[in-house]
Amino acid sequence: MAKTVLKLHRECCDVCGDVGVADALITCSSCKRNTEHMYCMNVVLEKHVDNWECKECSMSKPSSSKVRKCGQLGSPSSKLSNESRKTKYISVEEAITLSRTPNRKSGKGK
Repeated sequence: MAKTVLKLHRECCDVCGDVGVADALITCSSCKRNTEHMYCMNVVLEKHVDNWECKECSMSKPSSSKVRKCGQLGSPSSKLSNESRKTKYISVEEAITLSRTPNRKSGKGK
């Protein structure tokens, strides 16, 4: 007769790697994989919450403040003409020449 081996799964904190205070462990409500102590989190929680998300899950969702509405595409700086921008494009040959010039000062005063 084969022996049945029971594995006791004890959740531990993904930050400190310890069981610590088991009542302070919170599991991500999205992925159900990541678990952290309330006192090990980047933002320490004072009370247990049911809708906590780990860093990976919260970063994978677009933030509502970053979502732009139709008509808001681009930034005001993207509406500038090429003449008013500060980037100067040079040829490869000019870049090589400039990189070989010793003690060349930056062109900030121009």
